[in-house]
Amino acid sequence: MTTTTLIIAAMSAGFSIQTESKLRAISAIETGDRDNIVGSRGELSRYQIMPSVWKKHFAKEKCKLHIPAEAKRCAYVHVLYLEYKYQEAHAGREPSAAQLYCMWNLGLSGFRRRGWLTSSCPAVVRERAERFANLYIEYNKGQ
Repeated sequence: MTTTTLIIAAMSAGFSIQTESKLRAISAIETGDRDNIVGSRGELSRYQIMPSVWKKHFAKEKCKLHIPAEAKRCAYVHVLYLEYKYQEAHAGREPSAAQLYCMWNLGLSGFRRRGWLTSSCPAVVRERAERFANLYIEYNKGQ
């Protein structure tokens, strides 16, 4: 399934309604909302996106994660992709906010190897996942 197809499917299913709050929470946790941050493993932008994630979703485009709007576009698509893949594996059930963060941090296969369980994740990831869930709730108020 192509990225475009995923986005259309996700938007038609209503997944994108609260994605902005998810992106805000990821940005706050990963970099304190600071652009131009390079992680220890090569992650880029306020969302700490691996260049391989860019290539997965935008294979025909040169990596533009250094441009804030492009990093946000990639983060948006990747959140929808992770939610879609989780639902595909769980008979349509949506991931919790904590599960979404674990997928973001560990990668889809890393979280799958842990049985899709936040309790099986490293302590630092569990703590960040809890913080992500709380920020998501806070940012989502009034929407």
